[in-house]
Formats: sequence, C-alpha cells, structure tokens
Amino acid sequence: MPAYAHYRENTRADFEVNYNEGYHEDEAIGAFVDGEIARAQNAAEILSGKTGKSTFDMTGGARSMTGAGLYTKTENWDKTLGDHKIWGSAEVTSQGDKFTTTITVHAMDRYDFNKHMKDKASGASDNENGRFATLGWAKPFMVSGSLTRVVTWKRGRRGKRHGGDQWPAVTSVGCAGESCWSRHWH
Repeated sequence: MPAYAHYRENTRADFEVNYNEGYHEDEAIGAFVDGEIARAQNAAEILSGKTGKSTFDMTGGARSMTGAGLYTKTENWDKTLGDHKIWGSAEVTSQGDKFTTTITVHAMDRYDFNKHMKDKASGASDNENGRFATLGWAKPFMVSGSLTRVVTWKRGRRGKRHGGDQWPAVTSVGCAGESCWSRHWH
C-alpha cells in the first residue's frame, strides 16, 4: 500500500491521492461524492431562488464519511483514506430553470493509527503500527485529493451521474449537521 509505505518513510510530507480513481473503485466513495454533488445542486437552486443571482460561487462545509453513514469498502481505499472528510466548492450559472455547476469535491484525512482500533482486513492492532510513530520510525501525514465534475440539470430535476443514474434527491440544504453551503457573488 503506497500510503503505508509513505508513513514508514518517516517524512511527514503530504500525500496526494487520485480521488477520481477512488470514486470509480470504491462504491462508498462514489456514494459519498454523489451525495455531496446532490447537496450542491439543491443549494444552487435555493441560493439562486433566494437571491435572484444567476452566477455565483459557493462552498460546502466539511462532512465525514461515517457522518454520512458510509465507510470505504475496498481494502486499498480503506487503508489510504478510511473515514475521511469531503467538501465541495462550485461555480454556478443558471438561466431560467437550467443550472450548470462545475464542482470540485475535495477530500482530506490525516494518515495515522488510532489507539485501540484494528485493521479490518488483517485484524492487526493500530497500536502496533502507531507505535512506529511513537518510536520515531514513522510519521503521520495529511492525505488529500479532489475530483471535478460539470453537472447540468433543470430546477427540481437532478442531472445524471456517472453510470447514467439520477443524482439522489436532497430534501434540505443549509447548516444542518456538518453540511453548510455558503455563496460568494461574482
């Protein structure tokens, strides 16, 4: 696993992942990103309706994967990101009931080992791997990645996601729980 090897290199340098690859390889990451895009679509409709603006930027609040009821499914992505956070930043344009957003979903996590936890695949204690950092043989680091999508839809009707399915419906937007979208006018 490249992230584990990076941990053992003992550099503490940031580590970037191909989050688009994670989207396609791990069903839970795909669902997590799809949910963030659906929230952005809903926020765009609400912000456009409340303000009358047809062009604006907006940013979503960070959400944890477990907070969204998800966890990585594949061993590689479990060991690379596990329970990570994402947030979106988007450029929105609307013309009548037609919306287009270019959204970048940002992912971030701290690669380290949590005391009293275990590796799902091997059952190895995180205490063992975490001890390498205590002894100075390894260092935790920040993991990040992002992906960008352009989504077009009509008000109230979600655009299509990868695979051709409809984006999931979202019933509310705003500062509920960890998710909050704010606007920045052009």
